This record gives sequence, structure tokens and C-alpha cells, in this order.
Amino acid sequence: MSKIALVTGAAGGLGREVVDRLAAQGWQLVVASRRAEQLTAAFGDQHLQVAADCSTVAGARPLSRRSFI
Repeated sequence: MSKIALVTGAAGGLGREVVDRLAAQGWQLVVASRRAEQLTAAFGDQHLQVAADCSTVAGARPLSRRSFI
């Protein structure tokens, strides 16, 4: 069974460190950040990328509308 993780705030700082460590351990990742261009700049075409602002319920909705498995 694959290990899948959702990392919010993935494009910078602590979130980016978490992504790097989990990816090194073989996890499949869904990465989220407020702006899609930040994700593209940080990860290119790696990982499933979702632009979402998780500081509000409305902003996090893009994550609830996706199938990750």
C-alpha cells in the first residue's frame, strides 16, 4: 500500500522541508499552497499540486473536491 500525505504550505519554509523529507522516504504527495505559481516554481511537475488557502474553510475547498487515491 502506498503512503500518501497532504502537505499544506508546501512551497516554502517548513512545508518545503516536510515535502523533501517525505519524498525522500517514498511517500506520494499532494502539495498545497495559496498560489499555483509557487508550487510550480518549487516542484516543477513533481507531486500532485493544488492551489488552496487553508486558512479558511472556503479557501480549503479545492482540496475537498479532489480524489487523491
